[in-house]
Amino acid sequence: MKKAILSLVGVLLLLSCEQQNKAGEKVAGLGKPTGEEIHFSVTELSEEDFDVVKRNDTTYYLKQLHEGLEGKDIQFDQSLVSDISAKIRFGFGFLQYTTDDNSASSLEYTKQSKWSDLQIKEGVIEIPDFNGNSNNPKVYEALGFKDRKQLLDWITGEGFEEIKNESIQAQTNFYQALLKKRSQYESCCPEYIQQANAFLSSQSNNKKSIDELGLELTYKSLTIDISGQLKNGEKFHRVIVEK
Repeated sequence: MKKAILSLVGVLLLLSCEQQNKAGEKVAGLGKPTGEEIHFSVTELSEEDFDVVKRNDTTYYLKQLHEGLEGKDIQFDQSLVSDISAKIRFGFGFLQYTTDDNSASSLEYTKQSKWSDLQIKEGVIEIPDFNGNSNNPKVYEALGFKDRKQLLDWITGEGFEEIKNESIQAQTNFYQALLKKRSQYESCCPEYIQQANAFLSSQSNNKKSIDELGLELTYKSLTIDISGQLKNGEKFHRVIVEK
């Protein structure tokens, strides 16, 4: 019996030592942030503008309205970081305008930009501004162009004929559908019927510019790739995608 009691006491002492060691390890680990603990938050977001989905190291911002991430800032705790870099890539496209009361629709045409480095200042990553509503660098500047026209020329470039053909087809479909409902517009908006007839009878293939086609340059997506190293030596990687 005495041997059994001594054996039991020995086991309890051993378990107690193991628990103390584990507790000591946890205490020793406090104050050492890991890659899971560094967060990148986009400022000034409205909940109704995005559906936010997180998958592994990627956060998707799915646009619900017109507001985008462009011109906003990404904040992080710089006291955790010893090294960080960020780069961005855009997917550009065009909005097709028709009648005044019809919302612009997006063409399928898309052109991807090259990756470009982002400016990082005191815990803030600046997302380039597409519409000029902030003090952040403009999108064309971030991509190495001198102005927006030069960016547009690069986007259209060899793709203008493809853009024009899709635009003309989209307008043709819209105006043909409008004329099938002529009676709905005769009293309220006869100018729309005139506009439809004018387009369908015109030599639309002679249009030579984005403006003549009723198009507006926009960006359809952006991807931000962030990587670096924490002060404890651990590397981290995050991706932010807006669609």
